[in-house]
Amino acid sequence: MENNIKFRNKLNNVASNPSLTERTPLLPGDTRLTLSNEQHSSTDSLMFSESLNSIGEGSSIRKISVGMSSLLSQKYESLDYDICENKLFITEQKISESKIITENSKGCLPYLQCLNSITRLAIMRWFVICMIGILTAAVAILITIAIEEISNYKFSYLKSRVDKCRSNKCLFTVYAFWILFSAVPVAFGSILVVFVAPVAAGSGIPVIKCYLNGVKVPEVVRLKTLIVKAVGVVTSVVGGLAVGKEGPMIHCGAVIAAGISQGKSTTLRKNCKIFEEFREDHEKRDFVSAGAAAGVAAAFGAPVGGVLFSLEEGASFWNQSLTWRI
Repeated sequence: MENNIKFRNKLNNVASNPSLTERTPLLPGDTRLTLSNEQHSSTDSLMFSESLNSIGEGSSIRKISVGMSSLLSQKYESLDYDICENKLFITEQKISESKIITENSKGCLPYLQCLNSITRLAIMRWFVICMIGILTAAVAILITIAIEEISNYKFSYLKSRVDKCRSNKCLFTVYAFWILFSAVPVAFGSILVVFVAPVAAGSGIPVIKCYLNGVKVPEVVRLKTLIVKAVGVVTSVVGGLAVGKEGPMIHCGAVIAAGISQGKSTTLRKNCKIFEEFREDHEKRDFVSAGAAAGVAAAFGAPVGGVLFSLEEGASFWNQSLTWRI
């Protein structure tokens, strides 16, 4: 008891003396924020001191921004894929979803008013799945056409240079043009990935697998990621790298699915106020699974293979109705 009183008096002296260090050990259950005038004036941040054991030894300092409501970052928090079995919560959720569907049906889908909420949700899910398949196929076609057209221009120009330089003995210029036509597209795609959307690097399959299994990867399903991924595939193939569109198409399909199912775009800061009943992790996960399957189908021409990819390799959360929809 006497040691405790001495320790508490020591803490009071440290807190009242601003010249002492900010690395202040705290008593168990005692939470205190200490502020450095120099640090606060430059970066508007606080130094949060917390003890790591019961006697205050090994204390650490964590810098947080002023106004933060939580000390833990939610940037990499896991997605909520667990099914809630609370009957009261499920009943309340059904009532709120029914209200949202009724409000939306009055605006964009008035002919759905005569249907019950379950039927309306099923019809809207089928509609979103169809849109995902169509748009994913459209992106795959655009990528294929872009690769073919740019590659044809590249090799046609090189062929014409070879024909001209064969007699003039200037084939080294053809080699220089070949290096130029290979390096410039690859450099352009690399710049986009590094400075615009770093998450678009690689095939995209690992990050989509992580997302489907509950890992929240920042900006993995953003519109800018889709654009950088598509442009990067075109520039990489045109540049002569040993890559293809198969893996990136899975990522592209997942981004398209996430964007359509949520009815909004964070990149464009646009909220269309449609499909609001699908704006939760469970629904978004199912649509992203469908988008990944559509990407496989568009890349390989194998719709059944796309379903099996999402079922076996992608998602750990699955249901029978999702199989038939995809």
